Amino acid sequence: ESLYALMELPLTAIEFGASGGTNFTELEVNRSDTTDQFKRQLARVGHTAEEMVHHVNNLLTLPDVKCTNFIISGGITDYLHGYYLNGLCRSNSIYGQASALLKYALEDYDTLVQYFQSEMEGYAMAQAYLKIQE
Repeated sequence: ESLYALMELPLTAIEFGASGGTNFTELEVNRSDTTDQFKRQLARVGHTAEEMVHHVNNLLTLPDVKCTNFIISGGITDYLHGYYLNGLCRSNSIYGQASALLKYALEDYDTLVQYFQSEMEGYAMAQAYLKIQE
């Protein structure tokens, strides 16, 4: 229901921040020195990026949808994973992969550039030779 409510708004895009990526709720709970078990358990609630894509696809057919651009994020491991999820999405989408990127960003600049080049080449290869089937 909340995803549909967002899709009814005239937003430029919706980012998933799906389960499997960095859990900012859990970070905040850990930072707050709370022993509140409800908050700790709630930090584990969520959907994977693939589940979110399926939810989006189902909601696209409903009336009053205004936002049809998505940033698929949360647990994306590499270009192949991103390509697969973009291919599943029946709307405009890009993917983000913070964790893998940050790992290389901690290295020197050339290592980061090599990582980006490798990801872009792999994605282009996937587009040329692979077809996504549900």
